Amino acid sequence: MMEYYLAIDGGTTNTRISLLRDTQVEETYPIHLGATAGLTDKSQLKQSIKSTIKDVLVKHELKDSQIRYILATGMISSEGGIYEGKYISLPAGLEELHNAMELVRLPEITDIPFVFISGLKADDTSLMYADIMRGEETELMGLSQADKKEKIFVLPGSHSKVIITNEKEQISSFSTMLTGEMIAALAENTILKNTVDLSVKGLDCGFLLKGYDYCGRMGMNQALFKVRILKKVYACTPIQIYSFYMGTILYNEVMQIKKLPQKEVVIAGREEIKTALARLLQEATDKIITCVSRQEAQGAVPRGLIKIFKYGEEQTHEL
Repeated sequence: MMEYYLAIDGGTTNTRISLLRDTQVEETYPIHLGATAGLTDKSQLKQSIKSTIKDVLVKHELKDSQIRYILATGMISSEGGIYEGKYISLPAGLEELHNAMELVRLPEITDIPFVFISGLKADDTSLMYADIMRGEETELMGLSQADKKEKIFVLPGSHSKVIITNEKEQISSFSTMLTGEMIAALAENTILKNTVDLSVKGLDCGFLLKGYDYCGRMGMNQALFKVRILKKVYACTPIQIYSFYMGTILYNEVMQIKKLPQKEVVIAGREEIKTALARLLQEATDKIITCVSRQEAQGAVPRGLIKIFKYGEEQTHEL
């Protein structure tokens, strides 16, 4: 019998709602609001989700009763989301995430029941290792490369994650960097506002490496101002300036990955960060680098939601 689900992937700045027929994504609908907006006012985010769900059902001629569940992951279950969920401890894979799912009803949004995927927390006994994530665990479970090997997964985004998986296909450790938000914040809210053009396409690999090398020698603070010097003194092109800037921002992330003992690195997530990071890792390390295709990366969260939800479903039917 055919089953329908809605999948919500909640981010810091954007939210995506997908209609799933069995395990296949029929269509995805973006909402240009995320958890940041919800920190000050949840009503707009809730209303946008409510109206988008209604639009999806009307377009596909579906009733509420035909949607089995709304499967939700990411910042949608943070303090800036529509329901604040829990975190579970490491290590965690499909089984642990499935067992920690939360069934929640939010009648102010819809009569369809929600299933929220729990976030993960790392060791909180030391500030060095303490960390949290929401959404990336689901994204990783939806990637085909998540097999029974120890690997490094890098999921670039507003908050980029460097994740280690073990031979049981569990997340065993991870760390977070503010990469995506830093890229946007510095380019849009500092003296670099009219210097760095984030809309440029492609990379100048020479200038990407120059930014990385300069940051390593002189530190990020000085390297970032040199981005402005490239424009004002040397009249560099927008793509050269952008590439130097990305090399500077990604320096610390590359150095962290370089120190890890695992040899395989799989990079998914945001295309522009993925491409730059892969190039730097190829130059700076001897690790085996694999980039996930754009198509697979875009479908990873809905696939992960279904895999987590249906884990062991032959033994466990309804929540």
